Amino acid sequence: RGTVISTHPGFGTVTMCFAFSHDDAYLAASSVAGDVALFDTNSGEKLWQVTLTAAIEPLILVRSIVFSPDGTRLLATVSNGEVAVLDTPTGTTVHTFREHKDQEYRNPVQAVRFSEDGKSVTSVSRDGAILVWNVETGHELQPVEQTARGTAELPSVTAISPDHLSIATGHADGTLRVWDRREGKSQI
Repeated sequence: RGTVISTHPGFGTVTMCFAFSHDDAYLAASSVAGDVALFDTNSGEKLWQVTLTAAIEPLILVRSIVFSPDGTRLLATVSNGEVAVLDTPTGTTVHTFREHKDQEYRNPVQAVRFSEDGKSVTSVSRDGAILVWNVETGHELQPVEQTARGTAELPSVTAISPDHLSIATGHADGTLRVWDRREGKSQI
């Protein structure tokens, strides 16, 4: 049995996802209304709450949230393909990365991972596009021509290795592929 150690005020609507900071000092959460909030895990205090602009549109949800290794930035992936970079202490949007954006909302970011130094991010969208970009500017650091595009089935789930060099994609036909990002070839 678990014991409740703190209770947080929440959103007043359905919560979509959570992420703990690496030091467990903070809990970030998102709601179905497109809100992202940061809570102090010791006191339960809500430190800030913001509504992402893209998420104001109907059926646009914050799908996942991820802290940077040093905890100073927070990524929020939005179901229309945008990725917002938030300043953890203030909740201010530093940049919104829109390269995956799809007007028909069929191209959400499936996986996103900070580099170990927190300066870059690798993201993979539903159509198989693999992008590496600068966290502060949102500019692509290098063109990544190699993608999972062109496979029989678009990926339904993806994961990114800690070193950003391998991307795993799972497909509706039951296939699992591991991609070498540098070569653009499936390893299995």
